[in-house]
Amino acid sequence: PVTRACGAVHAGWRGPVGNVVGNAVTELCRMGSTPENIYAAIGPCIGLCCFETDWDVPQAMLDALGLDCTYERIRVEAGSVAEWLPTAEGIGLRGFNATMPHKTDLVPLMDELSEDAKLFRSVNTVALRNGRYLGFNTDGEGFLRALLDEEIDVQGRKVAVFGAGGAARAVVLKMAASGVERITVCCRRPEQAAELTTSPVVSLADLSRHSTDAVLAEADLF
Repeated sequence: PVTRACGAVHAGWRGPVGNVVGNAVTELCRMGSTPENIYAAIGPCIGLCCFETDWDVPQAMLDALGLDCTYERIRVEAGSVAEWLPTAEGIGLRGFNATMPHKTDLVPLMDELSEDAKLFRSVNTVALRNGRYLGFNTDGEGFLRALLDEEIDVQGRKVAVFGAGGAARAVVLKMAASGVERITVCCRRPEQAAELTTSPVVSLADLSRHSTDAVLAEADLF
């Protein structure tokens, strides 16, 4: 049977988005405690009303778990994360989550990277520990956990992915390392996603009707 893996935050915060956010919040909570447990999301779109409800989810999850933490929102303009980073500890942050384009900009600024952050060359969660910045990426693992919540195993599956942005790239590389038979990535500019084909199970296609119809005809998970 064909399975459509659609991302949504719903009851219990299950689903790909809920699990990505949940993984990021969980990673932040592993950082220990201080008199004020302050965490944050940073990004160039923070503060724009159309994105505000997205950042209600982490605080709601922390509250539901009974954790005495505050999840703030900090607008950091594109290209300025290197300048902003040294101020994070000074304003009392224990850690933060990052949106694009900061995910890639943070990679060379970290003192240590998790294996997934190294693999994806992208950081969406930063822990501040003893003056050191530790970078993690929860995108791929969160998505796979969402599939497992629905009893969907990617091993041996033929997968179609639409888009090759930061989160999509993490999902593709994580699935490629998790036993899929084949992944076809459909995107507007396949030449810009060529690095994904370093995995022998990943191929690229454009978004023309002919290409997408052919890809979907062969896929059993998309």
